[in-house]
Amino acid sequence: MDMKELRESLTIEDINFLLGELGGAPLVQKGTNYITETLCHHYPGEGSHKLYYYPNTHLWQCYTGCQASFDIFELIVRHKNTIGELYSLTQAIQWVKAKLGYDDFDFEIVDK
Repeated sequence: MDMKELRESLTIEDINFLLGELGGAPLVQKGTNYITETLCHHYPGEGSHKLYYYPNTHLWQCYTGCQASFDIFELIVRHKNTIGELYSLTQAIQWVKAKLGYDDFDFEIVDK
């Protein structure tokens, strides 16, 4: 399994669990998509609800400060860096693995 397969295997429940582990609010459904606070560039509880998750692509879009699209791993990197914990993509993947119990999962970093 590579990082793309891991990203695409995450359920809404997994995403909400990971958001909670980051200190953020759970997703709120808006049509076929979801929205939460902008953890990508704010501390938990400080951002506006302008971070959208699109389950059909497994990507996030920030409609405020970042003005960017990224996956769950990049969201973790951005959030951790915002709160002063410098994180790499590899560390973000390892963090997801640990939180979801994929300890035996070997990953490859692949293009999004």
